[in-house]
Amino acid sequence: MWRIVFLVTVSASLWGAIENYHPTHQAITFQGKHYIALREFVEQDERFFLAVDVDTLLVQRIKQFYAKPNATRSSNYSNALKAGNSGPFPLRNDGVKEALFNTQEFFLSVDLCPSSKKGFEGRLFEELRTYQKGFPVVICVSGTWIETHEEEFRSLLSMNRRGDLSITWCNHTNTHFYHPNVPLEHNFMLQAPESFEHEVLELEKILLERGTVPSIFFRFPGLISNQGLVERLNTLGLVALGAQSWIAKGEKPNKGGIILIHGNNNEPEGVRGFLKWLKRERGIRFLPIERVVSAGQ
Repeated sequence: MWRIVFLVTVSASLWGAIENYHPTHQAITFQGKHYIALREFVEQDERFFLAVDVDTLLVQRIKQFYAKPNATRSSNYSNALKAGNSGPFPLRNDGVKEALFNTQEFFLSVDLCPSSKKGFEGRLFEELRTYQKGFPVVICVSGTWIETHEEEFRSLLSMNRRGDLSITWCNHTNTHFYHPNVPLEHNFMLQAPESFEHEVLELEKILLERGTVPSIFFRFPGLISNQGLVERLNTLGLVALGAQSWIAKGEKPNKGGIILIHGNNNEPEGVRGFLKWLKRERGIRFLPIERVVSAGQ
């Protein structure tokens, strides 16, 4: 039996606790567009999906009434999964690091790892919104940072709603474990790999319960991973993001590259370096991270 799906707009004030949240994988169509449903959940006694448009890579909340399966096909989404989750699986900095096509533009990613410091790099986001209207930025956020910086998180949501920024929310795990005295091979997500799926899904729930939508992009804490974690990420339908240049480490951005800075007050030198570079170069343009696969999206 064919089923049809409808995209619905739900006021953020009506969104409540997420229940029975779990992965799924269903190919569906809506108004001639192809989607892959990646998550299924219940909210206020109604059933929803999170689904990715396989061409634009944008994620939608979908309320299901009926659905019509469609055949799996080559797409920007399948290309992104392949680029982000294939070998050779280095310990450091796996995943997509630059555009898969020639471009003069850049991609900016800002990590919000857990931090005991108050506030965040508000000056950075003010500079971004004045530099380019609707500045496209992928924010790799952890659940612990959100829960200890609720006011700052709400201010980012407001900037996004006003169109000052165009934010893509990248999954940076829920707790983002790190201990300075533990070897990298046993640190970050490699410290307790059995908790990987829980760490990923809990962060997604936190975003949904605060009225926003997670993307298909994921950044490993510390940029540290192994083949097993990358393969498990692939089964969740997410794309690993690396970084072409980590500014605080003195790495120079290249055209088409993904830039990494921290917006949690933990690496102010990276923010200073990025803003100086931005002013010095002038005329630099940035693209949404969803455009990393194809120039024609």
